[in-house]
Amino acid sequence: MRVNTFPVATLHDNYVWIIEHQNNALVIDPGEAAPVIAVLKERGLSATAILLTHRHWDHVDGIPELQEHFPCPIYGPESTAMPQVTQTLTEGDHLEFWDGMAKFQIWHTPGHTEEHIAYLLADEHNNSTAIFCGDTLFSAGCGRLLGGTAEQLCNSLERYKRLAADTILYCTHEYTQANLRFAQAVEPSNTLIREYAGVVQEQRLNGATTLPTTVGKELEINPFLRCDQPEVITQIEAHTGKTVTSGLQTFTALRQWKDIF
Repeated sequence: MRVNTFPVATLHDNYVWIIEHQNNALVIDPGEAAPVIAVLKERGLSATAILLTHRHWDHVDGIPELQEHFPCPIYGPESTAMPQVTQTLTEGDHLEFWDGMAKFQIWHTPGHTEEHIAYLLADEHNNSTAIFCGDTLFSAGCGRLLGGTAEQLCNSLERYKRLAADTILYCTHEYTQANLRFAQAVEPSNTLIREYAGVVQEQRLNGATTLPTTVGKELEINPFLRCDQPEVITQIEAHTGKTVTSGLQTFTALRQWKDIF
């Protein structure tokens, strides 16, 4: 890739992802402005555009202050709850910046919210190499249902599962450690989850981020991508006291369990 991506920590556990090329930057989901402005100025960057995945305050509240310093277009899904957006995007749209240095395909990924979108970043051969997934997918977890349905979120995550294993996932919250505690409850026999929990604990003790992650890693340790695994199904049936007969039933019960875990 001929662009560089790095996170800016904001609020309590958010990351604003910055894609930089030369002296320009794309700013993704700025829920807070001051840390982003400080990093952009420190690195001598000017914001080319702001990219939004969904409507929640911790992804959009930094826009007014950011625009005072860097007036630029704001891309995002079409929603009456997102008046900040100046250029709306929907499933299948394409974006290109800096003469093709950054090229995106847009996915509509409802579930966490009804309007949620994701940005697939392609390389020079138009192969998807990374995805900025907002709150649809977290490392070892997924977003709550805050406007969308379990079926929508399940279907959105199925799309992620079909991406190449080395696809980089840029999630927007540092939830990995807590999510792994739940993952271990769901799959107590999964040694990969247990081992990764140790790695993540060390990272957090050292103040390091656990993100980005990859599709391959998540297929090993994320219970929401593993609803077809026998142990996940067994644990769900034990937790609910009911027989599940479909992946959607497993996913729905898993999301409900995580909500109260």
